[in-house]
Amino acid sequence: MLVSGTTLRNRYYIIRLLGSGGFGDTYLAEDRDLPGNAQCVVKHLKPKSSDPEVLSVARRLFDSEAQVLHKLGNDSDQIPRLFAHLEENGEFYLVQEFVDGQDLSQELTPGKRLSENEVVKLLQDILEVLRVVHDNNVIHRDIKPQNIMRRQKDGKILLIDFGAVKEISTLMPNHQGQTVVSVAVGTPGYMPSEQASGMPKYSSDVYAVGMIGIQALIGVTPNQLQKDPNTLEVIWRDRVQVNPKLADILDKMVRYHFSQRYRDAAEALEAWQSLISTIPLPTSPPSAISTQVVSPNNPQSPNNPKSPPWKVLIGSGIGLSIAAVGIFIILNLPEPPQTELPQTEPPQTEPQPISSDDIKKANNLYEEGKKLLKLSKYEEAIAAFDRAIEINEELFDAWHNRGNALRKLGQYEEAIASYDRVFNIAPQSFWAWNNRGLALRELQRHEDAIYSYEKANGCATLRDRNQPFLL
Repeated sequence: MLVSGTTLRNRYYIIRLLGSGGFGDTYLAEDRDLPGNAQCVVKHLKPKSSDPEVLSVARRLFDSEAQVLHKLGNDSDQIPRLFAHLEENGEFYLVQEFVDGQDLSQELTPGKRLSENEVVKLLQDILEVLRVVHDNNVIHRDIKPQNIMRRQKDGKILLIDFGAVKEISTLMPNHQGQTVVSVAVGTPGYMPSEQASGMPKYSSDVYAVGMIGIQALIGVTPNQLQKDPNTLEVIWRDRVQVNPKLADILDKMVRYHFSQRYRDAAEALEAWQSLISTIPLPTSPPSAISTQVVSPNNPQSPNNPKSPPWKVLIGSGIGLSIAAVGIFIILNLPEPPQTELPQTEPPQTEPQPISSDDIKKANNLYEEGKKLLKLSKYEEAIAAFDRAIEINEELFDAWHNRGNALRKLGQYEEAIASYDRVFNIAPQSFWAWNNRGLALRELQRHEDAIYSYEKANGCATLRDRNQPFLL
């Protein structure tokens, strides 16, 4: 842990610790090379192992993720800018823009409910920023109220604390001496099952945003909600009376199986915007509006205690949820009149969710194709993968192994096209990028092959390097 007064690179002067957790520490600092010693945030990431191979992998991941974060910060003013990334004595540091504001955990306190139109506005704001992230082929992987800031000067939403860079702190050598990710990055309650198993997708972020929406409506955190024992779907609609169209969209965002959710932020935002034209949105952020407070034991019966004004300031950085001090005034204004959402049916053009029977059938066909692939029966394997994809085109394992079979047959262009379909679903698949590079090498497209290998080296799901036939 750094002590106050430490200076990194003879430039970044550590003022105090802002937050600490399992993935590292975050500090408020000053940039002594800028006029006025502008404040910034320093995030300290330390691998758990000093093994040289672990440090080599950590260094590649750190450099790759820093490039991504730098681009995101330049593409949107609602993602903190990355000023520098440093390595000293086998430890890694990110220097990022300091954001004056508060995180959403200060707005979504236990027992506090937002109105329907406030929730619509909040999730619209989050999804608009998340769309920029997904458009850059990045999965956030740790969306939760503590990692969403509301900037004081303009009330805008900012995304902080991207999950991929946290994996540096989880790298460990296994019994074979290979470097693997020791724990899944994410937060229980906001993290869906595929992410917990190490295979996050764009829709994993959509799930987290949906859970925040449900939390805002009912005043209960996700880890307090039960799941249907048969379907594993979240049970929440019995806790609040809400417009059916709004509830249907939230339900689709938090479906247990990723193929039944909106694919990414852009698709979810399109559905969400269908509500926006039908209701007046609040002109002030929810933090400036008195909202209903419900008893956890009786969520249908709100009460309205008066709360004194208070002040908060939080330092933000990529990495941890950060402890707060400073200034953010919350006004006790009268609650605005509730506006009913019109009772409209979901758009008929939306694709129907895949049934559990179809999911099982597609998975069985995929397993059949995988066995045929191992037996070198490549054409039969491709036929099995095609049938699986016809049922469930989101089955990225089938697209990937279809590409492997085509590559074995020497059909390299077709194989590349199949690998490219994987990236629409799982953009950080090590094996798909790696095998795409092999196909490009056979075509003598060496620069393109090198690009694919570099993408593979920068993939977040490092554990996949030890799992052939998996993404």
